[in-house]
Amino acid sequence: MKIDKNTDTEKNILNAAKQVFMREGKSGARMQDIADLAQINKALLHYYFRSKDKLFEAVVKDIIQNFAFNEIEKLLASDLPFYEKLALFIEKYIELLAKHPFLPIFILNEIAKDAENIQLFKPMQLLPTMFSELITGAIKNGVIKPVHPLHFMVNTISLCVFPFVARPLLKTIIFESNQEKFDAFIQERKKEVYKLIVSNISL
Repeated sequence: MKIDKNTDTEKNILNAAKQVFMREGKSGARMQDIADLAQINKALLHYYFRSKDKLFEAVVKDIIQNFAFNEIEKLLASDLPFYEKLALFIEKYIELLAKHPFLPIFILNEIAKDAENIQLFKPMQLLPTMFSELITGAIKNGVIKPVHPLHFMVNTISLCVFPFVARPLLKTIIFESNQEKFDAFIQERKKEVYKLIVSNISL
């Protein structure tokens, strides 16, 4: 007898798989661990996702669709003034990473382990393209001084991402494992990154 797939069960599996994949990586993740975290049996897990590869692909797709990347893309495509858009981009990007602090390491590790995994993250390439167009337009309209769009984009995103990539080091050595102090630092980064970037592009 065929069992109808339940949307809630599928979401539960994806949420559990995200946690395990981000903690262990694709190669280190075990389907049994995912099933245990989702509180289902392994047979049911395989009914929803036939293999670890299929589940990994579904997790990456879910990350791209639901981890606020769409919201950031909508912001970049909006008609807001440049500086307001830049401030909101930095704020939303840091908030996204604060909610999912292991995301940058997860993406970098999976691409480093298997170059073919980069194909799964290709839908994210729209983000840098839109960001570059934003900078080019601001330069043409005389809103900011001439800068290299690619360097500007990399500098801005790097300033947002680095605290999360270096999170274990910063949290342990600088903040002495105090989560509240680290969280406060991350909130401060929103304004500090914006001020630093603006100081380099203002006319």
